[in-house]
Amino acid sequence: MSKSRFYVLITVTFFISVFCFGCLNNPSEINTAIGGVGLAYYAYDAWEKDDVPSIPSKIVEKGVSITELQIEEPEYIKISNFSDEDFNIGGWIILDDNTQNDHLYVFSENFTLNGNSSITVYTVAGNDTSTELYMSREASIWNNEGDTAFLMNSDGVEVSSLSRNP
Repeated sequence: MSKSRFYVLITVTFFISVFCFGCLNNPSEINTAIGGVGLAYYAYDAWEKDDVPSIPSKIVEKGVSITELQIEEPEYIKISNFSDEDFNIGGWIILDDNTQNDHLYVFSENFTLNGNSSITVYTVAGNDTSTELYMSREASIWNNEGDTAFLMNSDGVEVSSLSRNP
């Protein structure tokens, strides 16, 4: 993407964000507006450094984001909490870009992701610990030719996504 297209993206996103501040009804909408500017800057900064691996598609909710996706054996996804506060992600869902209902993992109702920590969720069977959870699946979820993982909050809103190619 050309540098001028990134400048347009940043300018348009900033304009929409600033314009929306006058019509917002609650603080979460302000976070969404600010997030648009942050995403544009993040994308531009990565492009400037010529370092564009997989860029998360959404700005993180309270510091929670998908930080790793391993699509080859052993398959796993890592969810990280970059804030200092513990965060309840109970009822949140991890899923891939396949529409099959069995390609998902739902965090238990009161699952708490501690501040400044990560949890790794493996596709295979295993014994859950404080830093590792297991889906206990016999078949792979992540496509080895490339796949996208999504993290949805308990309201079904996409919080984060991460794509990986071989």
